[in-house]
Amino acid sequence: MTDPIVKYRIDGITLTLPLSHDLPLIRELYPHYMTNLSRLLSSLYEKYPDLSVVDIGANVGDTAVVIRRTAPVPLLCIEGDPYFFGLLITNTSTFTDVFCERAFISNKTGSISGSLLAHAGTAHFATDPGSSASPCISLAAQLNRHPRFLESRLIKIDTDGFDIAIIDGAIDFLGAHKPVVFFEYDPHCFGRQGVDGEAMFERLWRAGYHRALIWDNTGDYLLSVGLADRETLKDIHQFFSGRGGFRYCDIAIFSAEDSDVHDMVRTHELEFFSCNRQR
Repeated sequence: MTDPIVKYRIDGITLTLPLSHDLPLIRELYPHYMTNLSRLLSSLYEKYPDLSVVDIGANVGDTAVVIRRTAPVPLLCIEGDPYFFGLLITNTSTFTDVFCERAFISNKTGSISGSLLAHAGTAHFATDPGSSASPCISLAAQLNRHPRFLESRLIKIDTDGFDIAIIDGAIDFLGAHKPVVFFEYDPHCFGRQGVDGEAMFERLWRAGYHRALIWDNTGDYLLSVGLADRETLKDIHQFFSGRGGFRYCDIAIFSAEDSDVHDMVRTHELEFFSCNRQR
């Protein structure tokens, strides 16, 4: 069965993507999708005009377009799927200071048994002890190969379930560098990987992260929460559990050093949605 390549315009840039990719449909149904990342980056760029960004799970480059249309920051795009990686190269070819790396980021450097499964424009790694092994690398080890990005102030992670493993494997690195981390939190995907999303918040707290901002998967702002507030975090986990992957949330975590950025983004989100929600 063929999956023809089509052109899709996003933020003034033409992307090349497969017809089966859900991005055009998602953006038509949810016009605020991914705009939260743009506003987050704007606030960070105001504080850190020399910042750089790491995009893990870069897919076909749609996030790269949003990032570079927001601020002219150096960007490292990491994608594990070979097909999406080829489209990522194509779609970022007109940008300067954008670097693409084909790699599978996990909680360790070595190998992991399983395979990448792609569907509707996204791909997730299905672990299977009986399958052949694929090479993987930790976030810290990957960034050591790109020293320019070791001090990145924003790391975005969207890997359909491996987000928690990546964060767990990078706790020491995150504690030392304290970038803002924007990641997908989907208990359905965590169940497939056998990881505990709730336990991650305690580790992040110990690493120096104190606050989080949370949006639903359509980009709609929900709330701010302290990482020491275990009851609210548990409520959030339970709310998005049992949804079969159709409802989940995006979380941005902030260290104490970036509490001012947290407050700025929260204020902007409240103002933005006060003006842009239908009454």
